[in-house]
Amino acid sequence: KSTGETVIADVHDMRRRLAEAKPARNQWDGKSGAGRMMDIELVAQTGAVLAASTESLTQSQLQVGVGTGLISEENAVELAKTYEFSRLFAIDDLDVNTLGQGAQEFLMRETGAQSMQDLGANLLEKTVRAAKIIDQALDERL
Repeated sequence: KSTGETVIADVHDMRRRLAEAKPARNQWDGKSGAGRMMDIELVAQTGAVLAASTESLTQSQLQVGVGTGLISEENAVELAKTYEFSRLFAIDDLDVNTLGQGAQEFLMRETGAQSMQDLGANLLEKTVRAAKIIDQALDERL
């Protein structure tokens, strides 16, 4: 098990470097940017490192993070939901304006959104909340 002193500082630094090198390309980017897939994967991996766990699935690593006290159960569930939601948008250079009607209807059906505008607002709300959860979890451990 790691004591976490350097792990958390290293993760803070890695998040900063990722934000500089791979910012969200647009509001529909599910992979890159604060509170999106890569950010959630990083905090999940942090929990696994702190626990010296061999778990490799992001959702499982989030649960391991609960056991280390890195994140609460409630926040782990919220991050896992945001991760799954973001996966729908994890297509390089996704431009929803060029998606066909069928693809748009699929995304709205899968997410329960009434419109693409609502869907975009929902993605933004979820990722902003996830970024705040991650910021708080890491800041509390420094």
